[in-house]
Amino acid sequence: MEQLTVVRTVKGALISAAVFAALMGLCATPFVLWIIPLMYLFGACAVATVALAQGLLPGAFALLCCGGGAYLAFGQAGALLALGFAGLPAAALCILAARRVPFWKMTGALVVLQGVCQVALLMILQAQVTGSVYQAAGRAAVNWMQEQEVCDSLLVSLYRYGLIGMEDALKENALVAVMGGYVLSDAARADMLLSLNTLVAGLLEGLVPSLLVSQSIYGGVLTAALPLKCAGRAYTRAAVREEGQEKRGLVRNLPVPDVGMPPFETWFLPRGWGIRVGVLALGYVLSMVTDGAMAVLGQMLCGVFSAVYTVQGLSTLNFLQRKRGARRGWRIAAPVLMMCFLPTATLILGLADQVLNLRMLRPLPPQKRPDDDDFDDF
Repeated sequence: MEQLTVVRTVKGALISAAVFAALMGLCATPFVLWIIPLMYLFGACAVATVALAQGLLPGAFALLCCGGGAYLAFGQAGALLALGFAGLPAAALCILAARRVPFWKMTGALVVLQGVCQVALLMILQAQVTGSVYQAAGRAAVNWMQEQEVCDSLLVSLYRYGLIGMEDALKENALVAVMGGYVLSDAARADMLLSLNTLVAGLLEGLVPSLLVSQSIYGGVLTAALPLKCAGRAYTRAAVREEGQEKRGLVRNLPVPDVGMPPFETWFLPRGWGIRVGVLALGYVLSMVTDGAMAVLGQMLCGVFSAVYTVQGLSTLNFLQRKRGARRGWRIAAPVLMMCFLPTATLILGLADQVLNLRMLRPLPPQKRPDDDDFDDF
């Protein structure tokens, strides 16, 4: 297999540099509200993909662009966080891949590293604010809302959808007539903003513990698998061109470096591990009947259960699509749509595959013949 290179092709390096430079420039525009969440979710994976597929130098430039975008949005502290959050997993993947560490061990190490980065990020944010980080997020949401020219319209929309509330005594005089329309009274606006603060803080407090775990699993798996797959595709295409073959699909795109990564459609949990992970679903019950640290523990256990079986559900979906001959574009689009709009259905599909062995990947237990006698061994 090919070794990690500094620059694989000049063309690929220039294209990746142009894409990341454009994304960095967008961080100085209102599009930053979209770019920063994407950087948080996929920054490490994107940097690692460029490093393995196009070379270490383009990967380093991509990482600098991530830091530059965070600097434009949040200053020096944001840049340092982005460099660490995206750079550490990407560097770890390159080191582990160069050492030919087996894929599942590599994935486990990256999941742990992602978890450490997630917790470190939360702790750093907590150290920068007064009180709870969730309450600080609620105050930040209120401050952002107050800066918007359409603040009253947004608050009314949130109220109509039942996301925020208002005291009954204020409802009668909530709107004040002005030239050209109506605006919220000061009392009604203040009460709605207080409700917004409570909403954001409550949502984050309930979701963050589970998201820390699930995002660590998703991020670790994605950072391990996608760069290897993309690098394999790039090297396979190069090999086909060098050999003068014009037909596509002659050789399956193997991971580069070869670390024993199985095809995605064959990922599954062995029966024993499936039972162990399935027991973690009791964390949901624990989070509902307890509070404090035990509730947080329950949310985290449930997050592990949900993330693992969601990944298996995506693998099962890919298996079914390949079996039906779906095109590659649809095999990419369908999992994305499932994760965005039907994540619970993806989880259920993974559970169904684990219980019913839909893909017949696990060996069936030996069945007893009708003529067997329980006393034959005596």
